[in-house]
Amino acid sequence: DGALTHKLLSPRAAVEKEYVATCEVAAGADAALARTPEAFLRDRLAAGVQTTLGVHVGDVLEARVADDDRVTVRLVVREGKHRMVRRMLANVGAPVVGLRRERFG
Repeated sequence: DGALTHKLLSPRAAVEKEYVATCEVAAGADAALARTPEAFLRDRLAAGVQTTLGVHVGDVLEARVADDDRVTVRLVVREGKHRMVRRMLANVGAPVVGLRRERFG
C-alpha cells in the first residue's frame, strides 16, 4: 500500500526505525570509541552528527565490541533519509560494514 509505505518511510513522519549496524573501528579513530563504544556513540549521536544531508540524531540502545575490532550498535532514528545511519556512524569514526533494519515504530 503506497500510503502506508510513505507514512513509514517519510522523514517528516518521525516514525522510529531501529537498526543493528556492524562497524569497524577506523584506524586513528577516537580512543574512547574502542575503549567504551556505548558511551562514546551514545554521547556523539545524541548530540547530533553533521552529514552531507544535515545534522542527524540517533539514540544508541546498545553497543558492544565484537571480535576483530568491530563494534555492533543497536540504534533508533526518527528520520529516514537515504544512507543516514551509514553516514552518521562513518562521521564518528565507525564505518558500517553491515546494516539491517529491525523494526518500525
